[in-house]
Amino acid sequence: MNGFAVFCTGSGGLGVTPGRVVPPGDNITCDYRAIGQTGSLLTWSHTSGDIHCAARQDSFLVLSGYVLESRPGPDFSSQDDAAEWCLARIDEKGSTEALAEWLAGLRGSFGIFYRNHTRNLTLCITDRAASRPLWRQWQQSGWIVSSHPAALALSMPSPRFDALALGSFLVYGGPVEPCRSLFQGVTGTPPGTIVSMGASGDCKEHCWYRFRHEPDPGLRLSGWVDLAAERLITAASRLVRSGEKMAVFFSGGTDSRLAAAALKAAGGNPLLVTLGDSENLEAKVARMAAKALGLPHQFVLRDDLWYLRTLNSTVYETGGNYVWIHGHFAAAAARVAKETGAGSFVLGDLCEAFSKLCCSVDRAGGSLWSPEEFAGAFDSLRLPLYRPANKEATLSLLNAKIRADVENGLRREITGLYKRICPASTDPLIVGDQCLRWDSVQTIPTYFMFLDVRSEASERNIMLDSDVHELFEKLPSRFRNEMNLGALLIQKLHPSAAWVMNSNSLLPMVFPPSAHKLARRIKPVLGKLRRSLFSNTYRTTGSWPMHSMLYSTNPEWRRSFEDTLGQADLFDPELFDRDAIRRCWQAFLLGEGDRAGDVEKLVQLGILSRMLDAGTSNLAGGAPGLAA
Repeated sequence: MNGFAVFCTGSGGLGVTPGRVVPPGDNITCDYRAIGQTGSLLTWSHTSGDIHCAARQDSFLVLSGYVLESRPGPDFSSQDDAAEWCLARIDEKGSTEALAEWLAGLRGSFGIFYRNHTRNLTLCITDRAASRPLWRQWQQSGWIVSSHPAALALSMPSPRFDALALGSFLVYGGPVEPCRSLFQGVTGTPPGTIVSMGASGDCKEHCWYRFRHEPDPGLRLSGWVDLAAERLITAASRLVRSGEKMAVFFSGGTDSRLAAAALKAAGGNPLLVTLGDSENLEAKVARMAAKALGLPHQFVLRDDLWYLRTLNSTVYETGGNYVWIHGHFAAAAARVAKETGAGSFVLGDLCEAFSKLCCSVDRAGGSLWSPEEFAGAFDSLRLPLYRPANKEATLSLLNAKIRADVENGLRREITGLYKRICPASTDPLIVGDQCLRWDSVQTIPTYFMFLDVRSEASERNIMLDSDVHELFEKLPSRFRNEMNLGALLIQKLHPSAAWVMNSNSLLPMVFPPSAHKLARRIKPVLGKLRRSLFSNTYRTTGSWPMHSMLYSTNPEWRRSFEDTLGQADLFDPELFDRDAIRRCWQAFLLGEGDRAGDVEKLVQLGILSRMLDAGTSNLAGGAPGLAA
């Protein structure tokens, strides 16, 4: 299964047809059933996925994601077995402390919903990074819990956007506070947390894992390379032992190359799948890297309408927080699974944690920020691709009456996030990385790649294995920020793959970081020379941001956007400035390319608003088919 929603006693059941709640699109099957005497469970899927259920006489459990190993405990032949094992273990645990100790031994990427009717105990449990979010809402005197915030919103009688989350999405592309959804009243479970939900709408949180950075200065770089390579192979071996036929989405960059090399070193033979808009340089580098790894390789060509065809379903899957350049995997996963029988898909993203820190501005003297300083520097600390292009223009899209409250609220959330995380380390680079990556996994733009894959298939990630994640508790920041550690790991795992060039610098990946920096500076000059000699066949990029011109020049894109942006009643006047929305679209049509990000977000919000008004089954893209 790909998603679920649990409706506990007192919530009045679903109250709406499943076709209103489940994702839009074709070939979606649903199952809606009673669970004991205290609730009901809705699950849905396309072909395969990572929702698994187990039930006993007095209890039931929903495992979102996967558990590959329990220490102590067995390996699992299937995720259905893992769900049964988890249910039995939670049934026997007498305290949250005992439960926390057991959770520390799980290896995988998981969110667990548990309900015991006899003990009147309802729990939401997340892994260290909340990599499989669990969203909850108290509704009609009962709890509703789901893998998807949009499912909860669609089950409400009168759903509304949360103004602060709306402002955060417009400015930063996602929520600052990881547990805040775009919808009022829909809240996420924090990372590494057991949440006990009471019968009166109250919640108690028990943190079973909290990141602490205690760097080990005793190891040299070579020692860290050996240790990290060993951990990566151990994590990859768990995936290989699962017996699933795996495919790796493979750009040929450091992240995907490292994931593929680890799987290869662990005895796997995954299919490498590269997505591209043309036979450009990135595609050619991916082919060379795949050949060096000795792994089968498939190239999937995107056309101009690739993103448009799945726009409604992707907006649903992300709860509206959709970053466009990361929403291109679902259709490819469906195609590759059908053609090759691939059962799970691996993403290399988060492997960048070995190669770079999310904090892009250094601190003089290495001192920590004060919370106020951190909030003031926040816009410059984000990865450059995700900084607001024009913050004032973006904020002008909001109703003037709420702008000041939104700005003040965002500042409070940024300082609150920092206060919560800064005790984890005395190193500002590590604190920045923890704020902007590991404690906020479900808000970072690359995380939407995971959601996109999960909408169609089973998704796996080596970096979410706790054996690998634990390295970052000991690894000094300089090894992640200055030493080209990711490339050195690739060289350790598969030497020939590290000598294939990096498409950003056109140099072999294992060259020193200083050489790559210099090469990137002169790359535009080399590109012009190459094009003058060999034509534009080897153009260096086909990246999606360059294609925003399609929104105005392609008839289907333009018609779709104007149908949404021109429907003023999709934008609540208490939240939006409708005139500013109209001016934003017109400015983009007149050539202001930096408004493309605002246009994309407004279109998504319009689609989401239409969804909330009419339900998913009335969206273009087809009504979901219900299983008999």
